[in-house]
Amino acid sequence: MESKEKRTGQRKKIAVSETAASSFLDGLGLSSPHQTESESAASSDQYRETLPNHDELTSLKNQVDLHAETAWLQEDEHSARHLFENSVSFLSSLIFHLILLILAVLWTFVLPPEPGIGPQISMEFTTSPEEENWDEILLDEMEAAIQTEAAEETEKSEMEENPEEMTDVLPEEEMIEPEEEQDSETEDELNENPENPANEALNAFDWANVSPVKPEEGKENRSEERQPETLQSGSGKDLNQRIMPARSLPTGGGLGPRTDLEARAKMLAEAGGNAQSEMAVERGLAWIARHQQFDTNKKYFGSWSFDLSRYGISNSGEATSRTAATALALLALMGHGNTREQGEYQKAVQDGVYFLSTQAKSRKTQPGYDFRDSPDSRGMYGHILATLALCEAYSLETQKDSNLHQLALGGLQWILYAQDPNGGGWRYQPHEAGDVSVTTWVVMLLKSAQMAGFEIPSATIVRLDQFLDSISSDEKSKYAYQPGKPSIPSTTAMGLAARIFTGTPRNAKLLEKGTRHIANWGCHESDLYYDYYAALLLRHYGGPQWTTWNEEMRDYLILTQESSGKEAGSWFFTEQEKTNNQIGGRLYTTSLAVMILEVYYRYLPIYQEKSTTGL
Repeated sequence: MESKEKRTGQRKKIAVSETAASSFLDGLGLSSPHQTESESAASSDQYRETLPNHDELTSLKNQVDLHAETAWLQEDEHSARHLFENSVSFLSSLIFHLILLILAVLWTFVLPPEPGIGPQISMEFTTSPEEENWDEILLDEMEAAIQTEAAEETEKSEMEENPEEMTDVLPEEEMIEPEEEQDSETEDELNENPENPANEALNAFDWANVSPVKPEEGKENRSEERQPETLQSGSGKDLNQRIMPARSLPTGGGLGPRTDLEARAKMLAEAGGNAQSEMAVERGLAWIARHQQFDTNKKYFGSWSFDLSRYGISNSGEATSRTAATALALLALMGHGNTREQGEYQKAVQDGVYFLSTQAKSRKTQPGYDFRDSPDSRGMYGHILATLALCEAYSLETQKDSNLHQLALGGLQWILYAQDPNGGGWRYQPHEAGDVSVTTWVVMLLKSAQMAGFEIPSATIVRLDQFLDSISSDEKSKYAYQPGKPSIPSTTAMGLAARIFTGTPRNAKLLEKGTRHIANWGCHESDLYYDYYAALLLRHYGGPQWTTWNEEMRDYLILTQESSGKEAGSWFFTEQEKTNNQIGGRLYTTSLAVMILEVYYRYLPIYQEKSTTGL
């Protein structure tokens, strides 16, 4: 309609031009009405010679027509340009407002909910400023998670289409390359001889360069508080549906009657402890409690540190993970019946659990809570020990705290996520090929989580079995640090302890043969890491091997406990080479020594489901 009106207007302009041309022509060849006929004739004769001929008139008319047509085309071009400019403005405005709308919708998901305050624990969920340095690690983890998820979805769809093809074998998943460790100077010193398997195993539990040596400086700066995302349930359900047969941890081996003095004394006597060993435990706990730190700086309140130089203590540790140090101290205290509800060191447990709660971090790309206090390769020990301590604390309480439950569950979910999906073990970074040291601590964590009422996915245990098989030798009675490496006593003790706590029957040949190896090797005078797992293994297996080994170990620890000075109640064993004792220092060795002497009642016997409480 608009174009038609424009063209009508142009035609009117052409008509006006034609009228003007006719008037011009009339002026050139027509007489005026006031002239006489003679005048007109004369005039006509006078101007006849000046009149243009027919060709000239035709040319002039064509020029007028061309002028009108050009004017019409120019106006059409102007209208088209105007329409185009208006369209560009409209589209630009539309795109801009769509972007604003999308950002507004996304912002509603990014904004964290209001932080909640629990009735018993002031939970502070923090994101460390150092997360900016974790970018490469987290990007690798995200890529690995995406690859794994894609592979699982493909397998799941294939199995749904072909259910008859399902087998009892773990699904093959896309290989995820472990991240390269950034070796610290301390780690370089510890591994001067990488070909020496004994050196590797002895160093398996070091925590060097995890967090600051001095409380007032270093890596543990906390950033602004924020409520973590809703806890994710993980992939256990889907994996259970895909893996046959189902596996579960044994029901035996629950927490012993730690808070029941009479039942605890009964188990102590039956399992081979005595009054002297209990006195050594009490002195050791008193020493540990004296070195809990209550700095005015809130971020360290209630924690322990491996570095005890501020107290003038000899053999102070070099490891700097407050999370690992605090968790070890709590495990020793709770092993003797101290909880947040009762016990001589009730307040110490309360403050220690509070400190661990401040270390929980929620990450958008990972489920649950991450308790690592550093991206360093040894940060995994801090997470495992912290979650283990929180699970035990929750299990021991009669009045269950929902906030403590959430903390323990979050730590469990993160460690389930971190398992190597191919080899089945755990190491220093999520999805990294495992080693027996880290993996055996995870086994103890899974057992404590089970006792706290959390369900352990069958897929996790199946993959764990796969890892233990991969490092075993001599009919699965000996174990190496990693696949392809030789077995030694300390790694064998860890592997066999893991077998017991994952449900290997007592009459299995591997246990009969393996416990005989440990009994023949005896206890170690300085390697308490080996002694701790050997004690757990033989205590639950029982028999004459345990009786002989226990008497030697028990009496040795009673005799070697410090009896005077600032070190009274503690243990430390100097070794020629730099080992875990030097890295963890006196707090590390004292905590392990106490836990060895608590082995009589720390857990119920693995092969006995009935609780000793009340007997």
